[in-house]
Amino acid sequence: MSSWPERNANAINCRYTLINKETARFCGCLQQILNREESGRTIEEKTNDAHIMFKEMDLKKKKLFTLMHCYVELSKYPKWQTKELETSRKKQKKTVRASPGTSTNDLADASSVRTDATSIHRDALEHEERPDGVKKDKLRKGKADDSACKLSLETVWAAKQEKDDIKEAAKNARYAQQFELRKEEIALKKKEDARNEREDARRQFELDVRVMLIDTSGMTDMQKQFYQAKQNEILARRLQ
Repeated sequence: MSSWPERNANAINCRYTLINKETARFCGCLQQILNREESGRTIEEKTNDAHIMFKEMDLKKKKLFTLMHCYVELSKYPKWQTKELETSRKKQKKTVRASPGTSTNDLADASSVRTDATSIHRDALEHEERPDGVKKDKLRKGKADDSACKLSLETVWAAKQEKDDIKEAAKNARYAQQFELRKEEIALKKKEDARNEREDARRQFELDVRVMLIDTSGMTDMQKQFYQAKQNEILARRLQ
């Protein structure tokens, strides 16, 4: 008894187009093998050759024939039977016409060929790997999509992190450049202030010298008092 779970009629109807196409192609492969009329080879060996031929016909995917369980059932009907069984029936009819006494044996032989072929197909079915169902295939594709999505998110996040790092490095470089420029501005300002102080000091010195050297002999007493006070102020400032 087969270990495969049963499928209801609706499930079979939904997959009939694929079953019809694949099974017909396998029947064509099997018929080509049978047409070779190789003596000394069993039905099982010819069936294996048909499986190989079916796989080689698919140039891209090298897909195996995974509907042997469907072929076992469909091969019961005339549309799906190979010419080897039809030839057995023709031989049987000829034998009946030629010798009615042997018709029972010929009928048994034809039936034996049919039974052996079905038995071989059922044995192959027991060892056949059942194809994935629609739900399992969707689940596998969903997992693949999730992995691709996760990889895509990780790639986007890594690109974002790299972009942020580049922005941060550029910002730090701008801050460092601005800091150096500010230092240079401060240094220049200090130099400018020092130069201005020296210039003011030079002017003040020249003014003080003129005040100290001024001749007050021809001045009035009030003018003399003014310049004398200025000279005293200069002396006090210089002695500090």
